[in-house]
Amino acid sequence: MKYVIHHRGQQKGPLEIDEVLKCIEKKEVEWTDYVYDENKKDWILLLDHPTFHDYFRRWKQPTQKSQAPRPNEGAEWYVLRDDNKYGPFSFVEMVKMLQEKKLFEFDYAWNRTKMNSWYRISEIDDFQPEKIKALKDQDPGNMTDVFYRRRHARARYGASILLHNNKEVWRGMSLEVSAGGAGLVIESDEIQVGQSLFLHFKAGDGVPPFNAVCTIVSKTPIKGLEHRYGIKFTSISQTIQQAIKKYTDNAA
Repeated sequence: MKYVIHHRGQQKGPLEIDEVLKCIEKKEVEWTDYVYDENKKDWILLLDHPTFHDYFRRWKQPTQKSQAPRPNEGAEWYVLRDDNKYGPFSFVEMVKMLQEKKLFEFDYAWNRTKMNSWYRISEIDDFQPEKIKALKDQDPGNMTDVFYRRRHARARYGASILLHNNKEVWRGMSLEVSAGGAGLVIESDEIQVGQSLFLHFKAGDGVPPFNAVCTIVSKTPIKGLEHRYGIKFTSISQTIQQAIKKYTDNAA
């Protein structure tokens, strides 16, 4: 059996089990990446895949005889998604997952040392924008793997959107926007990477309503039929692009 891994918007594979584990050791693949499950005919978290779940548990929980420190010592955070609990993760791992959109502000998290209940990440003080920025500023040299540089600055942007191909129509919400593209959540798995679609944005947080032509560049499952889609603008007015740039610059 070989496996295909979805890592930072790109697919790796097909890979055999030992090849996947070697990629994890080299940090070319992460436990929070997605792997295609042939039985479910869907993408699921690598750490939750039946074949790799035990490997993940051994990686997180060394045997009692071992005195070696845990690979992510200081990990105190857990994530709740679809009634499944994942973790523990360190704060930096949590931030990295947020940056890579493997974790979202509407997901639930819990810290075993200072929280008595699950809260949405957007409600937790540790993950407010000013705290994330402080982490980036305190040690920029060692944070390059967490905050990898993008061509266009991005910012949170909530607006209703409509995608269509002149035959089918999909409705959803935007999560973020940049002068070059956006991140969307749509309750459909029908849209495929590489498709060219027409996009209509309603007015959002400081950007006027606009139309654009876009290409789907990434697709990540969230829960049920909900998927997060990364899009690249292939046709957009210069005036709107400048308005988005101004918005993202001010939000930085």
